[in-house]
Amino acid sequence: MMVSRSSLLQNTLANQLAPDHFETKDAFNSFQILEQWKQHDRKIELWFTFAISSVKSNRRRKKSIHLCSYLRGVTMNWNGFLEPRQVE
Repeated sequence: MMVSRSSLLQNTLANQLAPDHFETKDAFNSFQILEQWKQHDRKIELWFTFAISSVKSNRRRKKSIHLCSYLRGVTMNWNGFLEPRQVE
């Protein structure tokens, strides 16, 4: 839902104003600001996904796990944070 809010605002703004109306590096370029919001919202979404997956009810009980699939899950959860920093 967070990611869609910036897209909705961007589409609404595009109906009123052409994206090329602003200078390329204009500090008040609404389209660039909305793009930054979208990136921040994506990071927040990744954090929520990671936080929620770490407190799932099945994680509160001891059980045997398949290490390979567990590590794949950890990698997928952290990939959104590490990939922009080029960390493998």
